[in-house]
Amino acid sequence: MAMFAGLDVGGKRTAVCVVSAAGKVVWRGMVDTHPEMIDTALKRFARELTRVGLESGPFTPHLFRSLAAMGYPMICMDARRAADALKGRRIKSDKGDAFALAEMLRTGLSTSVHVKSVDGHRLKTLLGARDQLVKVKRSLGNQVRGLLRPFGIKLPSRAGMKKFMEAAYRATQSDPLMHASIKALLESLASIEAQLAKLDDGLKELSRRK
Repeated sequence: MAMFAGLDVGGKRTAVCVVSAAGKVVWRGMVDTHPEMIDTALKRFARELTRVGLESGPFTPHLFRSLAAMGYPMICMDARRAADALKGRRIKSDKGDAFALAEMLRTGLSTSVHVKSVDGHRLKTLLGARDQLVKVKRSLGNQVRGLLRPFGIKLPSRAGMKKFMEAAYRATQSDPLMHASIKALLESLASIEAQLAKLDDGLKELSRRK
């Protein structure tokens, strides 16, 4: 007998609902949001499960890949399409949402979306981290320029980071207190430059794997 399982994933707990091909609830419950805990809940129905679905979200990639590796027929459901279906329910609850997801799988109303590979998510994480560091680097550079302008000190606008830092060091050497303040920011800039270089090496490594 074919069965369908809907997983309403939360940060700590996941609602699980298993329905038969006729739409009857076979089992429902709450488990910790962890692949092994979900597997414990589902493995008694493993042979009959035709689809196991969960919405796209922050925890989806890890759960999807882990459960798929355990042999479950995983479907990643479009969160927007699922949300539209869930809005129509009178009573909102995690268990009710898991049942609605299972029903969408059973009736074929669900829309599946692609789940990125591990390397794909590594690339996304790396690019996100790099983007944040570039923003901080730009902000610190602007801070240094802004702090020195009241003293009539103008730093080169088109120079590379090395020349920019050397100019800031030289411009403040005659004032120990100002030099110490600017030096602290410049050391942070140097650290960010080093971290960006490491991330760029990581990008090259991921590119070689393709």
